[in-house]
Amino acid sequence: MSSLTSPCLDVDETTPAVVEWEHDGATHYFSKPDPKIDSIMLRIHLSGLCATVELRFPMNLKGVEGISPVAISIDPSSITSFDFAFASTASEAVQEKFKCPVACLKFQTNKNIRLFVPTAAKEPLAPSRTQSGKVLDALRMLSDAKSFSIYVDATKFSKAELQSISDAAKQTRLAPFHNQYPPANIETKVVDLSPQDDAPPAYDETGSPPPAPPINEKKRRRISSPDEARDELAQIWAELKARSEKDRLVQQELSTLRQENRSLKTDFDQLRQQVTTFREDFSSLQRDVEQLQCQDKHSADLLESYDTRLVELRDDLEDLDAKVDSIQEHRDENGVAQSFLDRVRSDVYDDIVTRLTS
Repeated sequence: MSSLTSPCLDVDETTPAVVEWEHDGATHYFSKPDPKIDSIMLRIHLSGLCATVELRFPMNLKGVEGISPVAISIDPSSITSFDFAFASTASEAVQEKFKCPVACLKFQTNKNIRLFVPTAAKEPLAPSRTQSGKVLDALRMLSDAKSFSIYVDATKFSKAELQSISDAAKQTRLAPFHNQYPPANIETKVVDLSPQDDAPPAYDETGSPPPAPPINEKKRRRISSPDEARDELAQIWAELKARSEKDRLVQQELSTLRQENRSLKTDFDQLRQQVTTFREDFSSLQRDVEQLQCQDKHSADLLESYDTRLVELRDDLEDLDAKVDSIQEHRDENGVAQSFLDRVRSDVYDDIVTRLTS
């Protein structure tokens, strides 16, 4: 556990978020402001023991031109518990927003959260678009919740940062900055969104409207107000910009894949040529081996023939030696001329050489 004298880390991070809370026994998730392509933004600013915790919901309110910077501010001194957990998987609503591991920040407070809206917004707050009505309904339920969770990208906050906030909240040591207001260059006011008995029904609780008269497709749809026309145009441009950026990324990836395909095709052609060369070399070596095997067999047969002839010559030589010895033993008393013996030896040697070389 952290020491009572250890200061909190300095944190100042703003990141997209998904909000979760319980209402009437059901779990609610909200991630799409107005326009839907924008994001709910969580800002946590921590310096020493002073903190700012707020959620920003882009939406369209009557009385305000364009998108309204609506923010929910959580009084740091009202946070009685702050827990966190990292997870690689989450609910479908969270996974639709984040394609990565998330961190779940769990808040418990003892006060209702405050809602800051532009001063020009009409009261009671009224949305100028259907999606803004859904945002307002979510804010009305969330403003009455004392326990809620906020999902963010797991890489935005370190475990040490979140642990320091949790320790400070347990010790009831967090306090707001002196100017605890949304950092915007526009005048704001605090609005109470506590549920009222006479409050209009939520957008998703109202019944279906009566059927509209047939639309003449040849006529253009009439815009009810200049503000709505500008908002519609801004949303269309934003969607076109997002689609154009997506198309650009797809074309860039396609170009990269084509380049890789050409490179792989070149490598494949080279490998095919090498395989052809290896096959030709193998066939040539195979023919050489067969030729050497034939030569080896012929040499073996020739050596065997030489061995047979040498055996025969050895036998003949032994017979001739015996005859010479017999001649020497039985020569007449006058003796046999030495020249005759030499001629016999010479004839024998010539015969041997002739038989060896034939």
